[in-house]
Amino acid sequence: MVSLKAAVAAVALCGGGQTVLYDFSAEWCGPCRAMAPKVDALAARGYPVRKVDIDQHPDLARRFRVGPIPCFVMVVDGREVDRQVGITGEITLRGKVLPVGGIKAKVLAAHREKISHMVVPRANERDVRKDIPESVARGMQFTFVDRLAQVFNAAMESAAAAREKNEGRRNSSKSDNGAAGTANG
Repeated sequence: MVSLKAAVAAVALCGGGQTVLYDFSAEWCGPCRAMAPKVDALAARGYPVRKVDIDQHPDLARRFRVGPIPCFVMVVDGREVDRQVGITGEITLRGKVLPVGGIKAKVLAAHREKISHMVVPRANERDVRKDIPESVARGMQFTFVDRLAQVFNAAMESAAAAREKNEGRRNSSKSDNGAAGTANG
């Protein structure tokens, strides 16, 4: 069994911008080694992934405020767009997600950091429903998972939703600016 402490940050796969998923890890990190085949599979399917060893590139890790590893950060045109998805749990080497303790503290910490989507082991669903204050739960989305592949799916779905939301904002501001230009001129 390998502990998994990851902050999966995924957002806005903006059209026209260069998008990269940074995989912050280290050779000595067991969870990083366990995740490596899944990350390699994402890269093989065409996802733009850049592996970053935090021991070799500490400045880049500091730039993106990387704490626990593995950590994934979605970057568009050289800058992090947003942090939206947090994950907690433990995984086996075969990719099964196992329950963990301290869910309430982890969810409250994510809420303080403005993380709006938490991926949580399915076995901890009861803890979330029972222990998380309604005022916090109302503002967050929870995805309950059994397998590591579901974690990546949740992150990518959240990224797609953010992309649509951001494109809607861009189109709205373009039409607002266009309307103002027409009225003025």
